[in-house]
Amino acid sequence: MQISGYISIAAIAFVVIYFLSKIRSIMGIISQKNKKPAKPGTVILHQFPPASELSVNGSPPCLKLETFLRMTKIPYENDYGLKFSKKGKKPWIEFNGQEIADSNFCIQFLKKEFQVDTDSHLSATEKAIAHSVSYHAGREHVLGPCVLHLSYRLCQGRAREVFRSSCVATQISDILHGKEEDKG
Repeated sequence: MQISGYISIAAIAFVVIYFLSKIRSIMGIISQKNKKPAKPGTVILHQFPPASELSVNGSPPCLKLETFLRMTKIPYENDYGLKFSKKGKKPWIEFNGQEIADSNFCIQFLKKEFQVDTDSHLSATEKAIAHSVSYHAGREHVLGPCVLHLSYRLCQGRAREVFRSSCVATQISDILHGKEEDKG
């Protein structure tokens, strides 16, 4: 009895996956037919659609890339759909016939292509802090356990102990509180 239950669950899952893949391929064909050509020099941002017209995208990489495009005033058009990049990633961009996947690679490409330096106004110390924060914040596998650990310690009233235990956090805290001079 148990084996037949597993087999029927596997069969249902297979049928659902099959139909979802068919729908996805049909949606890709429809979006390609309805696709209007972009102006030269305009970035096409392929991302998940937001939940509503008034909300932002729920995907952190999509939100990061769209925020970068807005902040640097690079001309772009959104293409909300289910089409993933050739590498199977979302978001991804198209620019003058080139396809770039992964939000980090997209930002690096756009910085070079449009000669944008978002850190030009920062001192050496501020650049180091910004790099450290963006490096660690962009890696959910690193930041997630830290946030859980910190929130656990916060509940126990030992937030300062946890904050001081991190080498990077200690350096940032010292710099922000004026305990270390800017050597840059």
